Amino acid sequence: MRRCTAPRRFALANSILGLVLASLALPAWGQMDEVVVTARKTEESLQDVPMSVTAFTQQEIERKGITNIADVAKFTPSVQFDESFAQSDTRITIRGLAPTRGRQNVAVLVDGIDVSSEAITSSGGSLLINTRLLDLERIEILKGPQTALFGRAAFAGAIQYITKKPADEFEWDVSVDGNDKEQYSINAGVSFPILDEMLGVRFNASAWDEDGYYNNQLTQDSLADDEGYGLSMSTRSAFDNGLTLNFRAEFTHDEGRPSAQTFLGFNTAAPLPPEAFTTYTNDQGQVVPGADISQCYDGRPLDGVNPTADFIGAISSQATTPSDRTIVERARRIITPGLANQLGFPDPATATDADYAAVIAANPFLYPYCEAQTFALTGKIPDGGDITQPFAGTDPRNEGQDYEGFDRDFWRVALNAEWALDKGAFNMWVGYLRDQNDETQDTNAFGIPSTNQFRDGNVNTFSFNNEKKTEQFSFELRYATDFEGPLNLALGGQFWHEDVDNDSKSITAQASGSHCFWSSPAGIAIPGTDTCTGYTETSVLAYQQAASGFRTGVASPANRETDHYSFYGVVDFEFAPAWTLSLEGRFSFEEIDVAGPLAYDPDASGGPGGLNPCGIFFRPCEPFDQWLAAGNFFADSFDTQDPDDGPGLLANIPDICWEQDAARVQRSIDFGPSDDIDGDGFADGVDTFNPWCVAGLNDQESWWSPKVIVDWAATDDVLLFASWSKARKPGGFSTLTIGSSFLDRELAEFDPEKMDAWEVGMNSDWFDRTLRVNGALFFQDFTDKQVLTSALGNDGRLVSKIENASAAEVWGAEVDIVWAPVAPFLGGNWRLSGGYQLLDSEYKDFRVRTGSSVRTAAAGNCVPVASNPGGPLDLCEVDFSGNDLENSPDGSFAGQIRYQRDLFRDLELFIETDVQWVDQRYTDETNISFTDDVWNTDFRIGVQADNWDALLYVNNVFDDDTTQSTGGGPGLGCCFVLGSGIDVGGAIPRSQDVVMVDLPLYRTAFLRPPRVIGVRGSYRFGAN
Repeated sequence: MRRCTAPRRFALANSILGLVLASLALPAWGQMDEVVVTARKTEESLQDVPMSVTAFTQQEIERKGITNIADVAKFTPSVQFDESFAQSDTRITIRGLAPTRGRQNVAVLVDGIDVSSEAITSSGGSLLINTRLLDLERIEILKGPQTALFGRAAFAGAIQYITKKPADEFEWDVSVDGNDKEQYSINAGVSFPILDEMLGVRFNASAWDEDGYYNNQLTQDSLADDEGYGLSMSTRSAFDNGLTLNFRAEFTHDEGRPSAQTFLGFNTAAPLPPEAFTTYTNDQGQVVPGADISQCYDGRPLDGVNPTADFIGAISSQATTPSDRTIVERARRIITPGLANQLGFPDPATATDADYAAVIAANPFLYPYCEAQTFALTGKIPDGGDITQPFAGTDPRNEGQDYEGFDRDFWRVALNAEWALDKGAFNMWVGYLRDQNDETQDTNAFGIPSTNQFRDGNVNTFSFNNEKKTEQFSFELRYATDFEGPLNLALGGQFWHEDVDNDSKSITAQASGSHCFWSSPAGIAIPGTDTCTGYTETSVLAYQQAASGFRTGVASPANRETDHYSFYGVVDFEFAPAWTLSLEGRFSFEEIDVAGPLAYDPDASGGPGGLNPCGIFFRPCEPFDQWLAAGNFFADSFDTQDPDDGPGLLANIPDICWEQDAARVQRSIDFGPSDDIDGDGFADGVDTFNPWCVAGLNDQESWWSPKVIVDWAATDDVLLFASWSKARKPGGFSTLTIGSSFLDRELAEFDPEKMDAWEVGMNSDWFDRTLRVNGALFFQDFTDKQVLTSALGNDGRLVSKIENASAAEVWGAEVDIVWAPVAPFLGGNWRLSGGYQLLDSEYKDFRVRTGSSVRTAAAGNCVPVASNPGGPLDLCEVDFSGNDLENSPDGSFAGQIRYQRDLFRDLELFIETDVQWVDQRYTDETNISFTDDVWNTDFRIGVQADNWDALLYVNNVFDDDTTQSTGGGPGLGCCFVLGSGIDVGGAIPRSQDVVMVDLPLYRTAFLRPPRVIGVRGSYRFGAN
């Protein structure tokens, strides 16, 4: 599906060109204010920096109400910001390079100190890169690779926040903000000199209480609430010997409720390519072996000769609920009404069993075990007004209540020192931070109203529940010369350390399936029941509540420790008048240690966070005790009491597990999954989860990051530059899936990403510095992209895996224009500004191996391959070459018109209108769904004097509800079954024939903020 956005792009380009041409005819102009930045670790004019930089001044930050990275992206065409299934799953995209998996692409710095981080049990960059922004003086966005200057995380660019410094004289300031959505904030600061003006001190305090814009339709409680407070102290000391010390300490407490996101129903039944099946007919009419990742047991012969029993009939012949009706009505919950009509779904109020049987006969892929087609979401993501699904599920641990969201405490201290000498200066940056974050979230946002005591009737849920502590320490020392001659250089070194300790209590719970034996409505696991429920449609909350006691007491670790050492140098050589050659380079060494659960039995399925009470096996309709006596209990799970597996398993339990907790290992040996350990008459189920101990993995990596820049100061107001750089984003270990597949090097480890980037650009002021035109053309050759795919685990199940599997190219152009004519019009002065980015991104070589029928259907192609050399064909190699990069718009624009005029005395009136536009973006690399292009208009009108200002603002003036951002989950299968135990025509399904996750490539939509009307004001005493 290709997008047709050229008319919009040409319209924007013509508007910008018209703006420039119109400006040439005006006789009078007003000079541009100079903006000072530290993009090269030293203060210099923005126009003198030979790279693409966007900066927001303090006045712009306050007037626009910028409080987080999402606001920064809103006003910067080259930057996109997205959140995925959890609020700690954050992604920043610069120039089209989206960090889908692995480490983030963009460095985030505060006062020159890197605070970037990577989430540990989700994708994305953690909450550290989206901390609420307080007491800022300036924001700088550096586009393109900046590894040589800013280190390990600046693969695609860097975002730097500069905090306010103490003033030379006594001053204080206060600002308030409130709007019609019951969102309020206040910020106050005071600054003064002490010790005969040798020491300047600034204190700042902020508080906010902001309700969310939407309510959960299950509980009617608001979502995305945010409240908290922040405190900071800054000091500045300047000594006669040239030494300057800047110290800052800050604390923030922040609480946020779950995001306003909702599951999106599937609107298409996507067919599997024939190559995905056991055999297929090729172009020559020959029947040849296929990938064998898809099956369809619907009564057709399994081997072409012997007929196979109907799958549904085999598992539900004595079911109390007709299976066809149950299956169709369950499918109705996850698809759109349009697709339900297309598939012929009957009216449930009047339909007979025969009606449902007819639907199944016409659409056999609706069977829980038929993968001829799979549900998919294609085309445009619905707008907010078209979404009818409830926004989120409820917390199974707290009946009828929302998940808690996040609760974090953040501490940070930093020391910046500069010692100016006659021929240069030493600089030192030292920082320490500690972030304690507890977070719970409904990761698939799939809530279903229910009439029983459980407010959420969802039959499957992915519950995100983590307690994480992050500590960082950074030390950097740099010496830069200040010679009068043509040659100057800088040398520096950095040590960066991060320690992340995470206790995960997340649970993936699935209560849809067949013959569920946990059937207690009170949420108690009852062994020995003779209940035969057939294909179940049971609220998952009862089962997850039953397991929550286990996860409350036993959290599985997902820890990461990173040590980074690097040395860098910069040489600036003016080899001809007005011509400068800059050589930058950084050598980096990094060591990563991760720790996580190691299974006692690596061949058994089910990790610490996996709970499948009603789908982990098929049980015939017979007394439970008889079925258990036959040795069928959890046939693919850990069970030392199984006579076939027990002896060999006991001999292979890793020594490290005995060393860590011998008593726990012995208990797992002495008691089976159905034993009543605590004597309360019920099975404790401790070994329903594969027992584990803690193990670790280590990785070391070193690399060189060079950059070459040539710039020519053609005039005092025109700077031309060209650059080449080689960037590298280190590899590491994915700890995202250890809750389901444990810590396994083969599944967890991934390699680095690499990129060569070329850029030519211009910074220019024209007509006595009244017209500013900055722009760049760039090309980024991107290889080894870290992407999520699926692989076969030790037990034959599909598990998530990060692979390096693609090459991509990004061509782009950027232009920023500011025009400030002096000639009064309508009695006042005007300022017009606009920035536009044009991108052409494409995967040039993107082939991955997968065992997922869902991913294969999305690709629409398959080349059968073997997972092991010489083994059977059991995977598809799918090809996404030629697709656009995900979350990469072809075009984006941000502009402003500002009008200002004198009223009386020192009072001025100002009116500002901001307009943003972002082109359509594909939601993932499959390119089968996309968010529509988004327009936004903000308006502000106010008055300002020397010491105060007040304004009325309207955000999203036209109340546009176009969905701008989406999250999503894996596509590991189409069905609701895991395990074996059913006799299908005398053949037991093989491990690669059974699948686990029932929501294929599901997507969630984040509801866009509606129109907001508010007031904002500030007062300053003693400030210039």
